[in-house]
Amino acid sequence: SATAADGVGLLEFCEVPAASPGRTAFPMAPFHGLAADAVPEAVAVEQLAIAPTRRAVLLPGDGGGGGGPAADAGPAVAVTPQGLAVGLAADSSWSWLGIGHDGGATATPDLRFTTVTGPFRQAMQTNNLFLVLGDPAEFHRFGSVAYELTTATLDVIATVPVDHGGVPGSVLDAVRGAMHDTAYDTRTAFTAALAEACPGITDAEQCVFLRYGGLLTPVAGGWPFRLSPDSWRESTFLIVKFVLGRSIADLVDDVSTWAWPRAASRTGRPADARAAVRGVVEAAREEGDGSPYASFLQVVDDPDWTGVLALSAEVPLDRLPDELQVLAAGIDPARFAAHHFGLSLTPFRLADGRPVFERSAMFGLIDYRNPEDQYAGENIAFAFRVLQLTVGVRNSAVTAFTSRAELLVGRLFGAPARLLPTTRGNNVLLDGALQRQQLPDGTTHDTYVFSMAGQNTFQLAGPVLQSVELLSAQLVTAKASDPASGRATVDAVFRLTGNLRFSEPERFDPFCWGPDTSGEDGYLRFGGLAVAMSFDLGDPAGTTRFTLQDGNLSFDAANSRPRARSLAARFPVRLNGLLATPDPELSAGPPPPPQTPADLGYVSVTAPLDQSELTRPWYGLDYTVDLGSLGALAGSRALALQVLVAWSPGAADAEPGLYLGVRLPGAAGLVGVDLPLQGVVTMGFRSVEFLVDEEAERPRTYTLRLRDFALRLFGLAFPPGHNDVILFGNPDQGGASKVGWYLAYASAADPKRPPPPALPSALRSGRKG
Repeated sequence: SATAADGVGLLEFCEVPAASPGRTAFPMAPFHGLAADAVPEAVAVEQLAIAPTRRAVLLPGDGGGGGGPAADAGPAVAVTPQGLAVGLAADSSWSWLGIGHDGGATATPDLRFTTVTGPFRQAMQTNNLFLVLGDPAEFHRFGSVAYELTTATLDVIATVPVDHGGVPGSVLDAVRGAMHDTAYDTRTAFTAALAEACPGITDAEQCVFLRYGGLLTPVAGGWPFRLSPDSWRESTFLIVKFVLGRSIADLVDDVSTWAWPRAASRTGRPADARAAVRGVVEAAREEGDGSPYASFLQVVDDPDWTGVLALSAEVPLDRLPDELQVLAAGIDPARFAAHHFGLSLTPFRLADGRPVFERSAMFGLIDYRNPEDQYAGENIAFAFRVLQLTVGVRNSAVTAFTSRAELLVGRLFGAPARLLPTTRGNNVLLDGALQRQQLPDGTTHDTYVFSMAGQNTFQLAGPVLQSVELLSAQLVTAKASDPASGRATVDAVFRLTGNLRFSEPERFDPFCWGPDTSGEDGYLRFGGLAVAMSFDLGDPAGTTRFTLQDGNLSFDAANSRPRARSLAARFPVRLNGLLATPDPELSAGPPPPPQTPADLGYVSVTAPLDQSELTRPWYGLDYTVDLGSLGALAGSRALALQVLVAWSPGAADAEPGLYLGVRLPGAAGLVGVDLPLQGVVTMGFRSVEFLVDEEAERPRTYTLRLRDFALRLFGLAFPPGHNDVILFGNPDQGGASKVGWYLAYASAADPKRPPPPALPSALRSGRKG
């Protein structure tokens, strides 16, 4: 070796033999002394005629090239004339061939073939190299990659059912016990270990482990691309080009320039591979200017580009970036692949006279399309589909990302839902975008955001809740899978916000929000509605589960609009939230035991409302009425009454239900309620009733009557007789925050005494009393 003046060591010469020629005579061309204007034609003659003929003479058949790999005695790292790194053993056999580097600076590239013999090695040493690989069976005769089944990989395989491409549990257990976390240099060694671990393993079961275990998987921008031949599809082709002066598009049409043509197609006919690759290029041209295929066309049309280009490379759904694992549930695996993935020549530098390889420049395009909308069925409450996913990678980083997905909603709040108006069925569209953030340390962080496109209003079947208008929807991955820790399940959630609209009962309106008879629109602004989705990463299509989380809604009263004659507008109630019971239609297992308002401490009350029995599922608006303080006798403790108005949408075998009830926190029931004051003194009442008064040209008035109110001491009631308390709001301020108390007393000792007086007309008519 020599040392340059600047102290940088020069690479030591290392001969990399291609083959032992069977004949010594081969055509030569006398190019010396050509005129300058004749050189381009001479170069073309060399590439088109002389070089293919020379190769055919020197390398007849499939043999030659130094035989199989020898025992590894510390192979030297050499570089072929094309610039590819090889591990060269003492007997001149190749221990490995590097086509790219995916990690940090190391002495050897990590994207490599581990067996390079026969025509494969001959091809990789060919001058003006152009190679098309499309037949994995032919490739495996002379080439291989390394294999390893990690614990994380085996955990993913465990989630794949046998009828969806998995293996039986007994086979998996046998392989796991004998082979987990053990690396194998060649396919031959890997399949031999499979047969030893499980003697009865079938070819199909072997293929599962081969597909998941191949290690030729570069990762660019967080996206993995499987290049191992066991993952090749019929549409997959691996193109290796180290020819200057001719483009891929040109070389594809000239099969005579192809090295190792027998490996180009599964049919054994290179013309079939030529037609397939040509079709990919022509389809990209048809996308037009400004399409995501522009960079691909630059590569295939550039006569001086060199590197490795894979067409239709597999992108494993079980290894998507964490934030995008949720998309696996809506992608058809049969259609999902990278349009192309490429590796430019891997750069290297010298350190102490030895090559150190840097990260390869990677590029690629995923352009998945499945534009057909989902269609709702009677038994489909929710479904998810990815309509489009486009990911562009350049210089090993994501430079373009667009996506569109849709959530099918067929059931909300226990009732069938229908999106109106719509041109896409019951589907809510979600657009995905990439947001790149600059961190304080100068690095960047990619965040993928999915949000709803436009507004969507679902009409609901049932007499109470008329519609659910969605103002926003976001899809987030709540918990990504972590196969390394044994977790292969993905949890995601669709977070929904919007407006609820209820129907208006004729005489008593406890639902408050929605359109009224005059045409004025009202609504109740909500948040916290969620559709949860989970699935096993190994089998998204067969394991996706949905649940509706509708019991933790939050309401924005300040941005809601109640009806003018509703309870919320004319009586001092405060909406606490929504009570929800599980919907049996959405239960994956046995339905939970039924629950009634009485189980929650509510007692039915009288009101001008047509009440009926609730059935499952039922939902209820929960209000609080602030009754004020009980004064010094109770230590100024505040007293509050909860009001529940509940409904059940009904089903094919059940009628809709309606319920109105109240409860006092801390009291077992309202009938005979005794509230402790001080010592042995208690206060109580017997029943509760809502009253409504409405006169022409006057606002509606709501009052709440507590019947048989009394103070009790040692079983004696004071005052004796029938005592009613009437609670009312400020008539001039509608639903003010506090109630007024009106007490009426009738002595039980005098049967001739008139009954308690009615509420003063000033209160009933909307004036202060």
